[in-house]
Amino acid sequence: AVLDRMNLDVQDAKIITASTAFSLDTYVVLDRFGTLLTDPEREETVKNALVKALSQPDQYPGLMQRRIPRQLRHFDIENTVDVTLNEALQQNMVEISTLDHPGLLARVGGLFMMQGLDIHSARIATLGERAEDIFFVTKKDGKPLNNEEVKLFSEKLKAALDEASNQICQH
Repeated sequence: AVLDRMNLDVQDAKIITASTAFSLDTYVVLDRFGTLLTDPEREETVKNALVKALSQPDQYPGLMQRRIPRQLRHFDIENTVDVTLNEALQQNMVEISTLDHPGLLARVGGLFMMQGLDIHSARIATLGERAEDIFFVTKKDGKPLNNEEVKLFSEKLKAALDEASNQICQH
């Protein structure tokens, strides 16, 4: 949500969780015009905003409502959710494919949090107007979701993506 509030689009991201107290997240972000940040002052502003949000999680900004760019309303991309078990890692692999739009990662991350899931690693990719993201998750106890939990979670995630897509098409 912090990057979204600063009018930055995440083009690529990697999330690696080493322990419950450490996570390494790397992001490639572009401004709303599709260009890299080159202004050192703007980079410092972004860095400070992220540090502030991470140091005050109870003050973390919620999802913001922003006008959806007119160009996004013309894309018809089917939302897909696929949740499988990676037996070697004993983690669920959650693959989503959806229309990329402002606030997508914040919305998806919020759903993981509300469902009590820990993200161990992730691969975020934006391919034109399509977002194709993969998350490796477990429950808080470190165990993967069982079949019934996978079914319920998949339905909730698909419904959230469908709701977001419907909002884009209506604006």
